[in-house]
Amino acid sequence: MKIIVISDTHGNNILNTIRRIDNVDVIIHLGDYYTDILPIKDKLEVPVHYVKGNCDFAPEVPAQLLLELSNKRVFISHGHWFNVKLGLDELIDKAIEKDADLVLYGHTHVADISMDNGIIFLNPGSASIPNGDDFTTIGIINIQDNKIKASIKTLEELNAVYLND
Repeated sequence: MKIIVISDTHGNNILNTIRRIDNVDVIIHLGDYYTDILPIKDKLEVPVHYVKGNCDFAPEVPAQLLLELSNKRVFISHGHWFNVKLGLDELIDKAIEKDADLVLYGHTHVADISMDNGIIFLNPGSASIPNGDDFTTIGIINIQDNKIKASIKTLEELNAVYLND
Protein backbone atom coordinates (compact mmCIF):
# COMPACT_ATOMS: atom_id res chain seq x y z
CA MET A 1 0.00 0.00 0.00
CA LYS A 2 1.30 3.44 -0.95
CA ILE A 3 0.06 6.44 1.05
CA ILE A 4 0.71 10.07 0.11
CA VAL A 5 0.81 12.39 3.14
CA ILE A 6 0.32 16.12 2.66
CA SER A 7 0.12 18.96 5.15
CA ASP A 8 -0.03 22.74 5.29
CA THR A 9 -0.85 23.33 1.63
CA HIS A 10 -2.20 26.84 2.34
CA GLY A 11 -3.80 27.12 -1.10
CA ASN A 12 -1.09 25.40 -3.14
CA ASN A 13 -2.54 23.16 -5.87
CA ILE A 14 -0.50 19.96 -5.84
CA LEU A 15 -2.72 17.84 -8.11
CA ASN A 16 -0.11 17.66 -10.88
CA THR A 17 2.54 16.56 -8.38
CA ILE A 18 0.33 13.80 -7.00
CA ARG A 19 -0.49 12.62 -10.53
CA ARG A 20 3.24 12.00 -11.11
CA ILE A 21 3.36 9.44 -8.30
CA ASP A 22 2.58 5.91 -9.43
CA ASN A 23 0.35 3.39 -7.67
CA VAL A 24 -1.13 5.64 -4.98
CA ASP A 25 -3.62 3.79 -2.79
CA VAL A 26 -4.56 6.48 -0.24
CA ILE A 27 -4.05 10.24 0.17
CA ILE A 28 -4.03 11.90 3.61
CA HIS A 29 -4.15 15.66 4.22
CA LEU A 30 -3.15 16.75 7.73
CA GLY A 31 -4.83 20.13 7.75
CA ASP A 32 -4.25 23.79 7.17
CA TYR A 33 -6.30 24.23 4.06
CA TYR A 34 -7.65 20.68 3.97
CA THR A 35 -10.02 22.06 1.30
CA ASP A 36 -7.06 21.97 -1.12
CA ILE A 37 -7.46 18.20 -1.19
CA LEU A 38 -11.16 18.24 -2.15
CA PRO A 39 -10.64 18.91 -5.89
CA ILE A 40 -7.99 16.18 -5.89
CA LYS A 41 -10.45 13.81 -4.23
CA ASP A 42 -12.86 14.45 -7.10
CA LYS A 43 -10.23 13.88 -9.83
CA LEU A 44 -8.35 10.82 -8.52
CA GLU A 45 -9.94 7.48 -7.83
CA VAL A 46 -8.32 6.80 -4.45
CA PRO A 47 -9.61 7.19 -0.90
CA VAL A 48 -8.81 10.55 0.67
CA HIS A 49 -8.76 11.22 4.43
CA TYR A 50 -8.25 14.60 6.08
CA VAL A 51 -8.31 16.43 9.39
CA LYS A 52 -8.55 20.12 10.14
CA GLY A 53 -5.63 22.29 11.14
CA ASN A 54 -5.39 25.51 13.09
CA CYS A 55 -6.26 27.49 9.93
CA ASP A 56 -9.37 25.39 9.20
CA PHE A 57 -12.65 26.35 10.81
CA ALA A 58 -15.10 23.66 9.74
CA PRO A 59 -16.72 22.08 12.79
CA GLU A 60 -17.79 19.03 10.75
CA VAL A 61 -14.18 18.10 9.90
CA PRO A 62 -12.50 15.91 12.53
CA ALA A 63 -9.45 17.12 14.45
CA GLN A 64 -7.98 13.63 14.48
CA LEU A 65 -8.62 10.20 13.00
CA LEU A 66 -7.51 6.67 13.72
CA LEU A 67 -7.35 4.69 10.48
CA GLU A 68 -6.74 1.01 9.84
CA LEU A 69 -4.58 0.80 6.71
CA SER A 70 -3.01 -2.45 5.57
CA ASN A 71 -3.37 -3.92 9.08
CA LYS A 72 -1.63 -0.91 10.68
CA ARG A 73 -3.18 1.58 13.07
CA VAL A 74 -2.52 5.08 11.72
CA PHE A 75 -3.25 8.09 13.94
CA ILE A 76 -3.52 11.42 12.12
CA SER A 77 -3.77 14.95 13.48
CA HIS A 78 -2.57 18.39 12.43
CA GLY A 79 -0.27 18.53 15.43
CA HIS A 80 -1.19 21.84 17.05
CA TRP A 81 -3.66 19.94 19.25
CA PHE A 82 -0.60 18.28 20.81
CA ASN A 83 1.74 21.29 20.94
CA VAL A 84 4.21 19.69 18.51
CA LYS A 85 6.17 22.93 18.13
CA LEU A 86 7.31 22.31 21.72
CA GLY A 87 8.14 18.63 21.15
CA LEU A 88 6.39 15.33 20.58
CA ASP A 89 5.73 14.27 24.18
CA GLU A 90 1.94 14.88 24.09
CA LEU A 91 1.64 13.26 20.66
CA ILE A 92 3.67 10.24 21.81
CA ASP A 93 1.34 9.80 24.79
CA LYS A 94 -1.70 9.94 22.49
CA ALA A 95 -0.12 7.46 20.06
CA ILE A 96 0.53 5.01 22.88
CA GLU A 97 -3.04 5.47 24.15
CA LYS A 98 -4.37 4.75 20.63
CA ASP A 99 -1.99 1.77 20.16
CA ALA A 100 -0.82 3.36 16.90
CA ASP A 101 1.81 1.87 14.62
CA LEU A 102 2.22 5.10 12.66
CA VAL A 103 1.49 8.76 13.52
CA LEU A 104 1.10 11.46 10.86
CA TYR A 105 1.13 15.10 11.92
CA GLY A 106 1.90 18.56 10.51
CA HIS A 107 1.80 22.15 11.79
CA THR A 108 5.54 22.81 12.14
CA HIS A 109 6.18 23.09 8.37
CA VAL A 110 9.35 21.06 8.99
CA ALA A 111 9.62 17.57 7.53
CA ASP A 112 10.68 14.90 10.01
CA ILE A 113 10.65 11.15 10.51
CA SER A 114 11.35 9.64 13.91
CA MET A 115 10.54 6.63 16.03
CA ASP A 116 9.54 6.40 19.68
CA ASN A 117 8.20 3.39 21.59
CA GLY A 118 8.25 1.40 18.33
CA ILE A 119 5.90 3.94 16.70
CA ILE A 120 6.90 5.78 13.51
CA PHE A 121 6.16 9.53 13.51
CA LEU A 122 6.08 11.36 10.18
CA ASN A 123 5.65 15.06 9.58
CA PRO A 124 5.58 15.64 5.80
CA GLY A 125 6.54 19.30 6.21
CA SER A 126 4.66 21.85 4.15
CA ALA A 127 3.61 21.54 0.52
CA SER A 128 3.57 25.33 0.21
CA ILE A 129 5.38 27.30 2.93
CA PRO A 130 8.47 25.54 4.25
CA ASN A 131 9.96 26.66 7.54
CA GLY A 132 13.42 28.15 7.14
CA ASP A 133 15.53 26.93 4.23
CA ASP A 134 13.58 23.70 3.76
CA PHE A 135 12.01 22.71 0.47
CA THR A 136 8.30 22.15 -0.05
CA THR A 137 7.74 18.50 0.79
CA ILE A 138 5.29 15.64 1.12
CA GLY A 139 5.53 12.24 2.79
CA ILE A 140 5.27 8.84 1.17
CA ILE A 141 4.46 5.75 3.23
CA ASN A 142 4.81 2.24 1.85
CA ILE A 143 3.34 -0.64 3.83
CA GLN A 144 4.40 -4.00 2.50
CA ASP A 145 4.92 -7.39 4.15
CA ASN A 146 3.66 -5.87 7.42
CA LYS A 147 6.51 -3.31 7.41
CA ILE A 148 6.23 0.46 7.24
CA LYS A 149 8.69 2.49 5.17
CA ALA A 150 8.41 6.26 5.52
CA SER A 151 10.10 8.83 3.30
CA ILE A 152 10.05 12.55 2.55
CA LYS A 153 10.13 13.84 -1.03
CA THR A 154 10.54 17.42 -2.22
CA LEU A 155 7.99 18.74 -4.68
CA GLU A 156 10.94 19.82 -6.83
CA GLU A 157 12.14 16.22 -6.97
CA LEU A 158 8.66 14.88 -7.78
CA ASN A 159 8.03 17.49 -10.47
CA ALA A 160 11.39 17.02 -12.19
CA VAL A 161 11.27 16.16 -15.85
CA TYR A 162 14.10 13.98 -17.08
CA LEU A 163 15.08 14.22 -20.72
CA ASN A 164 17.26 11.76 -22.62
CA ASP A 165 20.63 13.15 -23.74
